[in-house]
Amino acid sequence: MSVTDTSIRALRLLPVLTSTAVLMFAVDEHIFLGTWMAPTFRERANVHLPSWFQLWGRRGRWVILLGYPGTYVLGMLNLLVARPRLKVAGAEKWYAMGLLFSVAHIAIFGKRARKLLADIKGNVPRGNSTRSMGAWLRMHTIRTFMTDVPALVFFVVGALKALESSREDPVLTFWLKWFGADIVE
Repeated sequence: MSVTDTSIRALRLLPVLTSTAVLMFAVDEHIFLGTWMAPTFRERANVHLPSWFQLWGRRGRWVILLGYPGTYVLGMLNLLVARPRLKVAGAEKWYAMGLLFSVAHIAIFGKRARKLLADIKGNVPRGNSTRSMGAWLRMHTIRTFMTDVPALVFFVVGALKALESSREDPVLTFWLKWFGADIVE
């Protein structure tokens, strides 16, 4: 296999890796930020959450600042590099949908998310920042299931279809069938 072919195969997998990373971060956010919502901890959370959240926001932003734009760039590159191969494999639409759903994470929910995050940091409503956190967690759960999960699934199916050239590989064939990808014999 040539260096070019190997590079293209790696490119086909990279959006799967970046969208997996941002999905895992989204799940982690729900797990560790949801801890602030425990009824036994809520009174203390309302005191400490705004200042803690400002520090956490500065430290956690790198995953978001690198993960989503990285996925956008990799999704677009996949739609541009060796596009005829992508079309022949039937993977083009899968990469396009993965990119669309990944962009939707910010495009559809970004404004509301930024407002809720500002409310948490700003202790809004005064003395009850967990109320804003609860609203953010609900929005975040919906956003994760509506955008991040489908983006990952689309990128996985796209990658499996694009890498289908080794049809004799039983593991690849299993995953292609499991994801419902058409296997042309």
